[in-house]
Amino acid sequence: MNPDLITTGPINHSIAAIRRVFGDPRPLPADDVWQKPFDYDAAHLHRLAELAPDGEADAADLVAYALDFKYEQIQKDLFMHVLPFCLRAWQEDLASPFGRYETFVDEFYPALIRGNVFKTVLAPHEADAVGAFMRAAILAQIDAQTGLSFKGSKSPVYAWFHAVSTYGLLRPDIDTLWSTWWAVETEGRALAAAQYASCLIYDETANPVFDAWTRDHGGGPPCLWHYRGHVLEECWRPENLDMLQSVLTPDGVRDLLDRSVARLRGPLRDKVASIRFRLDARTQTLTKRCADVQRFLATPNEAEYSFQWSP
Repeated sequence: MNPDLITTGPINHSIAAIRRVFGDPRPLPADDVWQKPFDYDAAHLHRLAELAPDGEADAADLVAYALDFKYEQIQKDLFMHVLPFCLRAWQEDLASPFGRYETFVDEFYPALIRGNVFKTVLAPHEADAVGAFMRAAILAQIDAQTGLSFKGSKSPVYAWFHAVSTYGLLRPDIDTLWSTWWAVETEGRALAAAQYASCLIYDETANPVFDAWTRDHGGGPPCLWHYRGHVLEECWRPENLDMLQSVLTPDGVRDLLDRSVARLRGPLRDKVASIRFRLDARTQTLTKRCADVQRFLATPNEAEYSFQWSP
């Protein structure tokens, strides 16, 4: 099956398509589960193994399972049955962040990386299907943007920012997502482009899109090199860094905002046009920050909190 087929239709249809790519894995009897549980209690494994394909996984069970396949040998037939539940939970958290699956997603990303899932567990066509699903879900949240300004760290806009940056750790094909987004063929993509560009242009306390950070509500511009989850020694894949070097340039950002202004209408167009006008006075800052983002994404994440914009 062409993995691009799973990018159309409702998200549950996409999950069903992933199951078809996986060979329609069925529930497993408890006696067939040999996966070693990280916490020594296999009860969650038996519950997940017995779930019907249209069932709903308990959030705590998924957290425990993420730890299982992060640290223990992976039982592939069980993994292929449970991974669609993991992806459904990940997508729900992306669309409605700070909900029941928040803790799971923080464990899911590092489990995918440490378990080397995309290289050694999934076959190439299976890995491609999962990547296409994740890119489509991220793009759906970008398309859902209807406003430009945000206040406080609970704003859902941060979810897609962090999903984009974290995807660059997982798969070598972020150019497919990035080029679709930066073509700004929808209003949501134009607004998301302006949100991203604002972080490269404005000082953190003077960004017209993201109110400044406060002790009570958090907020502030998203960190463009922040990853979701407990990843400490990771950096972007070389293919993704090569892509970024070619597109994240002052001219690239300038052209992006021009396309965004052309896509929008009314007050939102005027606001993005104001950001585009401001860019011309901040070319030196933009040049430094484009280089900073590329350098920081190429550096292991354990140094993240020591990174600062160049003066």
